[in-house]
Amino acid sequence: PELHRPTCLVRPQSTEEVRRVVEFANREIVSVVPFGGGSGLMGGALSIRPCVVLDLRQMNRIINVDTEAHTARVEAGVVLESLETTLSQTGFILGHDPWTVPVATIGGAISTDSVGYRAGIYGSMGEQVLGLEAVLPNGEVLRTPPVSKRSVGIDLNALLIGGEGCFGVVTEATIRIFPKPEARVFCGFLFSSFEQGFVAI
Repeated sequence: PELHRPTCLVRPQSTEEVRRVVEFANREIVSVVPFGGGSGLMGGALSIRPCVVLDLRQMNRIINVDTEAHTARVEAGVVLESLETTLSQTGFILGHDPWTVPVATIGGAISTDSVGYRAGIYGSMGEQVLGLEAVLPNGEVLRTPPVSKRSVGIDLNALLIGGEGCFGVVTEATIRIFPKPEARVFCGFLFSSFEQGFVAI
């Protein structure tokens, strides 16, 4: 399909402002495209019709880091690198580290269920989500409780994780954080050809 330029760009600073934009877009029958850090790896921020782009990067507060509960509560526009720097000062790390760490945002990582280098240990970004706040397509605000286990009912977080904004605009998240490893070891292996490397893997 042919891509279109946005009709306008809005930079909300709160969930309430996101809600008002979504309600306006509903009244005017205009599409809304949420925008995170802009790495664009998934293509979810591209529009096939004129739209309102919701640039969430000004919603960038780290609200709370709870080292006892191993959680962080952050707004959707928090850049992964910024959160990682804050966590490292408390002896913790973010369990998500794609190569786009300097630009990717929490909201974008959740909305694409992003996978990074640490996914083999900690899982995808979606697996680290405990609770979410999101503005639904009808303008209602959904808040899910930040709990690690659910035994009954529909997992509403799962509707938003990987949905790229189709089922709601993520505005805030409570995620798991992990103790910093005692040591890290990096190894590199050089092969004389791609074929040899492929066989070794």
